[in-house]
Amino acid sequence: MACLFIFLIIYNFEHAKDFSKKSLIALGAIFITLMLGIYQLLSLTGDYFDSHSVNSK
Repeated sequence: MACLFIFLIIYNFEHAKDFSKKSLIALGAIFITLMLGIYQLLSLTGDYFDSHSVNSK
């Protein structure tokens, strides 16, 4: 998941030059919040399946 986010940062780096610093700070904060939210969601989902003894493999 981290590799995906790093790829997106590198891919969009050329477009980021057109934004102001305040916009980049706001986008960075949203990006970090989104990444943490997805991680938390995956963690909660994994805990839910573990508590109900569901084997996902």
